[in-house]
Amino acid sequence: MALCAEDALLAAIEIYNKPRVAYREQTLALLLVNAWEILLKARVVQMHGNNLAAIYRRERGSKRFRRARSGRILTVSLREAAEKAQVADQVRSNLEGLCEIRDEAAHLGNLGSEFREQTLKLGSAAVRNFVVAVGRWFGRQVEAPHFLPLGFLNQADLVRPANVRQRELLDYLRKLTSDQTPSDSGFTVSLRVDVLLNPEFSGGGTIGVTNNPAAPKVHLTDTQALERYPLTYEDLVEECRALIPNLKQNQSFHEAMKTVKSDANQALERRLNPQKPGGTRKFFYARTAPGRLRHLLRGD
Repeated sequence: MALCAEDALLAAIEIYNKPRVAYREQTLALLLVNAWEILLKARVVQMHGNNLAAIYRRERGSKRFRRARSGRILTVSLREAAEKAQVADQVRSNLEGLCEIRDEAAHLGNLGSEFREQTLKLGSAAVRNFVVAVGRWFGRQVEAPHFLPLGFLNQADLVRPANVRQRELLDYLRKLTSDQTPSDSGFTVSLRVDVLLNPEFSGGGTIGVTNNPAAPKVHLTDTQALERYPLTYEDLVEECRALIPNLKQNQSFHEAMKTVKSDANQALERRLNPQKPGGTRKFFYARTAPGRLRHLLRGD
């Protein structure tokens, strides 16, 4: 199920990154909500020993499962799955906003041009939250490409102002995304995206963390590095204990740590004196590192 959720996420990003697709915001909201619903259900199933019955609906006051007209068993809603999965408040708020946009798109189709910014903010946060969640829950690294917010540019001929009812929805979304409170959960309600145009730039490719010595080098400031790798070793162990209550720091643990440290997506090595390769060093870890370590130790 988690792999299907990843497929839905990547499909959402791929469609959104096609600037000439007129239905890109609607498609993004529809597929992102779909991806998150499947991911949450996969998490609930995992929490119940991989028992699918954990996400089936039952008849009121009965142990019998509810069924559709076709006879298939009905499953819980996204909101019910979020409750069962015990997700962070930031994730719930983000999904509430996306669901509002999804419902507007699914039932009425048209979205005013003012929805572009809110859809990008909420969608960017939903993708980031998804990557963090998959890392923590399933120990997987999702290689999700960045959004290309080109739909904001040169579309004066496609501008469709929101109607009165949609403006109420926009006010709700703006309030939802502005009421963020600082959190150490690693999740967020929305993300601000700045678009900078450089007429001298040409070329393309993807940006990511790699150990390839031939790759173009991008230097992070100390602040940027700590934002990407905020966990110390002590933080990592503490979060792992929450994921694995009977965690033992034995030989298997140390072997798994070697694998995590060798992964540039999971760990960052900082040296006290960069000019002394054999000097004192310290590792910092990404928020997905505890999930990766859990996967290495338990194989699930």
